[in-house]
Amino acid sequence: MRKSIWRDAALLLLLLLLAGQPRLVPAVKVLCLWGQYFHRGHNVSGACQLQEGPLPPSCITQPLQLTVDGQTLPPQSHTHPGITNFTVPASQASRLLIRCEVTCATAHSSCDVMMEAGSPPSPPPSPECVIPHDSDNIICSWEPDPPATPPASLSLYLTSTRQESPKVMPLQPGSVRVLIDRSAYVSHSNLEVWVSAWNQLGSARSDVVFFNPAHIKKPPPPVFSHSELDGSDLTVLWNMIQDNAVGSMGRRCNLRYRPYMEQNWTEADSELVGEDTFTLQDPRPHTLYLFQVRCAIMEEGVTTVASDWSRPYSARSAEAAPVGALDVWADAGGGEAPALVWKELPPALSHSAALWYEVRQCGADRSSWVGNRTKEAREGCREAADRGGGGSCCRLYLARCPGVTGVMTEVREVSVSAVNRLGRTQPTHLLFENKDLPAPQSVSYTMEKGNLRVSWVPPPDPSEHVQEFVVQRKEAGLNCSRGFDWIRVNATQRSAILTGVFQNYTPYTVSVFALYSSGHSPPASVTSYTLEGVPPAVPGLSVSQISFSKATVAWEPIPLRESRGRVRRYQVGWVEVGGPEDQQQNITVSGQCQAQVSGLAPGRQYQLWVSAETQVGQGPRSHISLTTYERNDLMVMVLCIVGVIIVFAVFLLCKQPRRWPLVSVCCCEKIPDPRNSRLYGVQKDTSLLQEPKPWLWASSSLSESFQKICQLEVIPSPEHTDTGGEERRSTGEGGEEGEWEREREREGGEEEEEDEWGRARKESYSEMKDGEVLVAVGPGAIPPQTPPFFSDYEKHFMPSPLEV
Repeated sequence: MRKSIWRDAALLLLLLLLAGQPRLVPAVKVLCLWGQYFHRGHNVSGACQLQEGPLPPSCITQPLQLTVDGQTLPPQSHTHPGITNFTVPASQASRLLIRCEVTCATAHSSCDVMMEAGSPPSPPPSPECVIPHDSDNIICSWEPDPPATPPASLSLYLTSTRQESPKVMPLQPGSVRVLIDRSAYVSHSNLEVWVSAWNQLGSARSDVVFFNPAHIKKPPPPVFSHSELDGSDLTVLWNMIQDNAVGSMGRRCNLRYRPYMEQNWTEADSELVGEDTFTLQDPRPHTLYLFQVRCAIMEEGVTTVASDWSRPYSARSAEAAPVGALDVWADAGGGEAPALVWKELPPALSHSAALWYEVRQCGADRSSWVGNRTKEAREGCREAADRGGGGSCCRLYLARCPGVTGVMTEVREVSVSAVNRLGRTQPTHLLFENKDLPAPQSVSYTMEKGNLRVSWVPPPDPSEHVQEFVVQRKEAGLNCSRGFDWIRVNATQRSAILTGVFQNYTPYTVSVFALYSSGHSPPASVTSYTLEGVPPAVPGLSVSQISFSKATVAWEPIPLRESRGRVRRYQVGWVEVGGPEDQQQNITVSGQCQAQVSGLAPGRQYQLWVSAETQVGQGPRSHISLTTYERNDLMVMVLCIVGVIIVFAVFLLCKQPRRWPLVSVCCCEKIPDPRNSRLYGVQKDTSLLQEPKPWLWASSSLSESFQKICQLEVIPSPEHTDTGGEERRSTGEGGEEGEWEREREREGGEEEEEDEWGRARKESYSEMKDGEVLVAVGPGAIPPQTPPFFSDYEKHFMPSPLEV
């Protein structure tokens, strides 16, 4: 009993809990019934639909809501339960965001559509239908129509008087051509053809074209037969190939022409085009023209469609005298002989196939001109083209000119003219280089879209007016002028652009010349690259002057043609063999091909490397090994000790020279000794010298230890004699006074010294006897036959009178 009560209570509690839970509403799904495109400037209609689930009671009145770009619009009508129609006002926007949603809080759901602005297709162009001359199928074509948004679908409609309903031929969007099979139409009946286009926003169709299949049959294209020249006029003729089934009553032809090197055709006046001939009046001289013609057949008063254009026919107009002026320049040519170069006349100016050139030149005195009229210059043009110098550049080496001896520098001026059988151009003159004329400065270059822009500074204070500049380029590092070209620019310009084909990683020498009335200046040049790369390995690596702590590493410069760019610097590095890599050292070297490596350890082996660097980066490394010398400190110490001993010994010997006579000669001052002179008598007397002289023992050739001057008699010349005619005798101190007097006379009469000695040589004489020297001067004396003798000892300390 008790258990049943508890069970009923639990059941009642569960029911109460279930009654308190909210009721679940089935999910509701909303569909947007709107297109992908809308017609700009027109109202847009659409609908929103509830697809699944019943709505709660609170959402029955207005369940759906439309929002366009954030703006809520009211419903327009309800055409069906769960479907609400809306209308969006006209808009000029390019896009519209459409949202349909259920606004009830208990059943929220929505959908979005992004609509793009568009327009109905425009009417397609009218088709043109023809039947090829070698087929029975109809080919209809029309001009392309601008693409529409949204894309339009095309269809071709074909009907005839014998058909009740038109045939529809669906086409791909953007089609401009359709083929109608022979089985789809009835021959010899009038046909109607039009093109229709449609998309989501509307449709349109072209105008209806009416034709008879017999009248749209194309005849075969004409065939040109030949051309004729009548003075300067050019006439072309053609023939018409007729079908056997067609009898023609006449032709109506159209013709077009163009020069061979141009792309645009020129339509000839229909009144000037005959049934089988056309004359081109006053064409360009010696120009190759292309012609095309097409014709329509006149049959029973009806003109058929025109044939296809014929194959192009080429004919050349008549020759004429050349016009214009040549662009003449000079090329030193590196290792080649100097050459005269000029640009060949273009076909528009040459007016002839048989064109040659006349070159005239004169020397520095301009007294005579030498002419050269030969086809060799024409061959030079072909040589230049084969060597990459440009097909329009002609070249003539002056060494091959008849009548010219020597090289180009011996020629002062040249003139070149283009000549054919009908005339010639005005001669173009060129004056060669004048080294006295100032040249441009600071030449530089930059790359612009594969071309070289060259800049320069004009010459400072030129003595003459600069007429123009010439900018020249050619490949560097060659003995030939490959890639040679030049342009002329106005004197006011400071830069120019060199165009043409430039090879990558190839050096070019760019030169700028200033042209004056008296010649052109020397070149101002720079080496340029259109595209640089990583340089190759450095060649010729060697090591010299190795010591215990340093060494000199040298290498050869990379050849210009192989450097692949301008070498800006070299990187030199070294590391000890077996040592850690993080101890590697390096230095940078610019402008030279050697470097000194210092800071090495004695007796160690090192690995050295050198690499070149361009603007792009470093090249591969070239390696070499070296071993430093061992440092011998013991030998250095021994050499130092020996040197100190030698210096000390020399000092001691010079300190006491009297004990060492031979040393005294080197260490002591050299003082003249009058006793060694042969002018004085030598006598054995110890009274003259009070103390013995040790050096006399070694230097005197006499056996006596002491010598003295006994007597010296001086007899002055007549110009310097005293009034009393006294004779002065001197012994010892008196001899010194006589010597002092003679010195004073010598200083006071320097101007008369040469004459006195001359008279002395003639009048004086000397006699030495028994240790005495007697000098007597008098009018009765007999002059010696030989000049006075002066010993080497006297000459060593003072000059002789003859030398003075």
